[in-house]
Amino acid sequence: MNIIQKLTNNVDYMIEDFSAPIYRLLILLMYLIYIISAIGIAYINPNYTDYLNHVIKIFIALVLIIRFNPFRNTLNCNKNDRTFILASCFFLLTSEGFIEYLKLIFEKYFPLKY
Repeated sequence: MNIIQKLTNNVDYMIEDFSAPIYRLLILLMYLIYIISAIGIAYINPNYTDYLNHVIKIFIALVLIIRFNPFRNTLNCNKNDRTFILASCFFLLTSEGFIEYLKLIFEKYFPLKY
């Protein structure tokens, strides 16, 4: 159990080293890359967008598990954590609708050519 606490402390120190503007920039880049990839994947095959959606959800879940796991003695929720949680929640709420909308558009206007 001591090893897990040392690991979580090291992860905390790495996360705390990011300043707020860099942290927000990384979240913005994540959204831009997601939108660009989803459009590109939907153009190739709209069914592949589900896989992209699942991979990003797994990434969010892993980050939240690492950051807010029950093996911590104390929990410090700073401004960066709140920003990441809000961005994650927004992504989870909107991702399904966005993916379904992309599938509909690309299946309707750009049918697959096998």
